[in-house]
Amino acid sequence: MRLNRSLNPLFQTMVRAVTVAGCVAPSSRTVSRDFCAAVALVLAVLAMRVRVRVRVDGVQRHLCRLPGDCPSTAGNVWRQREDGKPSLSVVGWEGGDGVDVYEAVGSRRAVRAFSDEPVPKEVLERVLAAATRAPSSGNLQPWHVYVVTGEPLAELKRRATARARAGDPGDEREYPIYPSELTSPYLERFSSAASQRYTALGIDRDDPDRPMKVAALNSEAFGAPIVLFCYLDRMMGPGQWGDAGMYLQTVMLLLRAEGLHSCPQVMWTMYRKTVSQTVGSDDGLVLFCGVSVGFEKEGVPRLRTGRADMTETVSFIGV
Repeated sequence: MRLNRSLNPLFQTMVRAVTVAGCVAPSSRTVSRDFCAAVALVLAVLAMRVRVRVRVDGVQRHLCRLPGDCPSTAGNVWRQREDGKPSLSVVGWEGGDGVDVYEAVGSRRAVRAFSDEPVPKEVLERVLAAATRAPSSGNLQPWHVYVVTGEPLAELKRRATARARAGDPGDEREYPIYPSELTSPYLERFSSAASQRYTALGIDRDDPDRPMKVAALNSEAFGAPIVLFCYLDRMMGPGQWGDAGMYLQTVMLLLRAEGLHSCPQVMWTMYRKTVSQTVGSDDGLVLFCGVSVGFEKEGVPRLRTGRADMTETVSFIGV
């Protein structure tokens, strides 16, 4: 098997031991999957907080969380047992220094198909506690976040989806999502991304019911088991809205470190009154957006929209 050079010697030694036991590499020995899983869990705990993700009989199991797609720096190993016995393989790991920032940024995307796998509360608490270190001008920390899951979220989805399917245009917007008139190059970027998004969702862009179908998918949070609703105090200005954006980006990158995906949705502002009834926000707050959170659903088309080349948006002065 191929070992990542960044792994500490202790972990390498233990992985070799598991290989000898027939858990990772082909072997004529019969070893139960429970035994292999137990050994892998011990490796994960002992080897300096190494995060391990394994497959048992081809089914991926998370012993510890990793970014959904194994980082390029992780060892990707798949050994099929020649004797047809249950096989376990380590398909990704990450050392005690945590997930590489470049990997987190590169793997973050707006996911629009989530599984119903529950997200442990302690994981969310860890993410949101760490996100408090996000940049904040004057240290105002203007964000107010409501975490909605379980039956309250299910009820909110039902009510919002009913409004969407009935053709409800939504509540009066409290802020413009886009300028009234987009010009080049913004219009081309917007149109290209929209076309890719509709294709991935299986919706014809010329479908007269497209707005209703898109709104219905959004109001179901694309199946996510958790939605974070971010509010700001109405007295706050553009600078604090920028702070909220940096805060949410920090949250989404931290979610990647936990193997979770997200999808920021300004759509929820269409049904802000329905959301407010669920979270109990007062009139002094304005809904910025919702962020759906969960594990990505397998077997669905993955959309990764392009980005303008860095030279189109960055100018170096004096360099």
